[in-house]
Amino acid sequence: MLTGLLAILLVGKLANVLFKLAFSPYPQSQAIQQEGLQGTGALIGHLERILSLIFLGMGQVNAIGLIYTAKSIACFKRLEEDKGVAEFYLIGSLYSILYALCVYFLVLAS
Repeated sequence: MLTGLLAILLVGKLANVLFKLAFSPYPQSQAIQQEGLQGTGALIGHLERILSLIFLGMGQVNAIGLIYTAKSIACFKRLEEDKGVAEFYLIGSLYSILYALCVYFLVLAS
């Protein structure tokens, strides 16, 4: 139970802070942050990482694809119109997948 709590804490705020530190030099990140509701990108990232951990723990790796499919459908028009947004979206999605996998294998699978 403690390892599960640790995993959730690691994929939460810490992951968002590390993302901001790693990708803030890219000018697209400021433009994206100014559009939409404040903090929704961080919340979406947090939820997708938690769901990824849950699906990994259940052995339902294919279900992780549903998270990113739903996210892509919700953002499709914006991704189609702006290449910069699409690239930053892809960076964020890949970061979330990689981060959740690392936390799962380092904390939960051991």
